Amino acid sequence: SVPKHTTVPQPLRALRGHVREISAVAVSAHLDLAASGAVDGRVLLHTCHNGALVRSITHPEGATIGHLHIASLPHRLLVGAAATSEGRLRVYSLGGACLHTFALAGGIRSVLLTPEHMCVVVGGVSGEVCIWRLD
Repeated sequence: SVPKHTTVPQPLRALRGHVREISAVAVSAHLDLAASGAVDGRVLLHTCHNGALVRSITHPEGATIGHLHIASLPHRLLVGAAATSEGRLRVYSLGGACLHTFALAGGIRSVLLTPEHMCVVVGGVSGEVCIWRLD
């Protein structure tokens, strides 16, 4: 039970639009954007301040989204499937255009943006780590 003097936190914003289970989320306070990915392969990009839907992107194979990152500079959205056998990470402009596809033989296990958001570090199932520039 919650003591009387304790307030229960309330969400600042509810971002809606998915019809299937959410499988990944990302946020950029700098760009005021939040991204959510779902098991049906859809990625929705919303503004944080009012929750407006900015863009909808669908994974080309409709795969469950497992990797999702927003890079502030350059303005990019990184999208990858949840299945480790999927060895591709796609880089989109915030306008929705696919700019690059990074491939890692054997599949992708983990993805990290460097602190300055200029590079992406990808760890593979095969034990390989690759670093790519986003510009």
